[in-house]
Amino acid sequence: MAEPAAQPADPTDPTDPTDPAGPTGGAGAAQAARAARARLAWHCRRGTRELDLLLQRWLAQRYEDCDAARREHFAALLEMPDPLLAAYLLAGERPAQPELAELVEAIRTLAAATRTMSPTAPPPAPQPAARSEQL
Repeated sequence: MAEPAAQPADPTDPTDPTDPAGPTGGAGAAQAARAARARLAWHCRRGTRELDLLLQRWLAQRYEDCDAARREHFAALLEMPDPLLAAYLLAGERPAQPELAELVEAIRTLAAATRTMSPTAPPPAPQPAARSEQL
């Protein structure tokens, strides 16, 4: 009996046994890391612009500096439904899991710091001049 044809290798699979560098080293590992980050960037695209901005900014500015556990927590956060993410990130609710609560606070803190330090932030709206009553 003939053996089934081998499935083509998944270029985004970090455990791909056909990768000559193996799952932990060389160009294969760099490619796997890029693919994983691209998947995360795609998952940062949510149903609202506000969530998109918060999640994409944190991915771009903080993700690389995180340890493996925090990266896993970020991936878990991205698996949550949009209403729950909005409650945590926009409405100020706190996740029950301490690790997720710390991550949510880090994302909120980055957003607040970026808003206050951004050179492209719009200036405050001008206040209407008080009209003097003339008779």
